[in-house]
Amino acid sequence: EREPQARERNLWGQEHRNYMADEIIIGDIHLLKGRPYASREEVLIAMTEILAGKLDIRTARRVADSMWDREESMPTYLENGLAVPHARVSGLQNLLLIAAWIPGGVPWPGEYQRAELVIFLYLPERFVSEYLKVMRKLLLWMKDIPEAEKKARWSDGNYLKSELTKALS
Repeated sequence: EREPQARERNLWGQEHRNYMADEIIIGDIHLLKGRPYASREEVLIAMTEILAGKLDIRTARRVADSMWDREESMPTYLENGLAVPHARVSGLQNLLLIAAWIPGGVPWPGEYQRAELVIFLYLPERFVSEYLKVMRKLLLWMKDIPEAEKKARWSDGNYLKSELTKALS
């Protein structure tokens, strides 16, 4: 595992390690745990509920509204079972993400596209080129993983978190 570039306090006042990825600060990676999800909407609601507990209420609402607007205008399913809903808003200092491995996937947005790995990115509004770099890294990482290995590699939350940290560094 890579050494942290700095220790500082995150948005919630907790000490954490920031990792640099081409000058992108990656703050916390949260893993969505719990019950199976039946729809894209259920997954997104669960992810926005995590925000409500982590950010101040105004910022959390702006992030959630931005993400929902983006999903309504163009769903964020990419390929190979990967969906990356995202929001860029002012008031954030670091790129943060919530990841969820959903065995069997959920329709995104229709039955023919099933998202098994959902990575919700929320990042500062000014991170335009950084956002594109992160998306590129996620797509390259996803393509390198054989279909048969996904469940074994991602059903363990700590392993998934470790893989995402490496992929984005």
